[in-house]
Amino acid sequence: MADLKFELGFDEEHYIQLIHVRGLWDQDQFTRFATAITTMVITLAGRGRPWDVLIDAREFAVQQPAIADAFQALLTRGREVNTGYTAILVASMLAKMQTERVLRHERLRVLFDRSEAMAWLIERRAAVTAS
Repeated sequence: MADLKFELGFDEEHYIQLIHVRGLWDQDQFTRFATAITTMVITLAGRGRPWDVLIDAREFAVQQPAIADAFQALLTRGREVNTGYTAILVASMLAKMQTERVLRHERLRVLFDRSEAMAWLIERRAAVTAS
C-alpha cells in the first residue's frame, strides 16, 4: 500500500514487513497510517508466526510531540502481537541517538544502511529458527 507519506510492503522471501515513512505528519496522516498498518499487522498475525520489520525513516521529519508519541504507542502495541525483530533506518547520528533513547528494546536496532539492516534482520531470524 502506498500513500504520499508512507509505503507498506512485505518481503515474503525473508518474512520482513517493509515500512517507508517520509515528511512531516499531522493527525489525519497518522490516522491513515495507523489504520493501514493495523490492517496489515492483523493479516500478518493471522499467519501464526512472527515476522521482522524494516522501517525506513531516513526521509522522516522530526515530528510534533503528539505525533511522535502516537508512533511510539503504535510500535509498542505492535510488539505485543509480534515477537520479531525491528530495524529502523535513519539519516543522521542525532536521529539515531534519539530513536535509540525513545524506543530502546532488545529486539530493535537503529542503522543508517539498508543492506546492513536487512543482513541484521536475516541473521536474527536465522538464529531464532536454528534454536
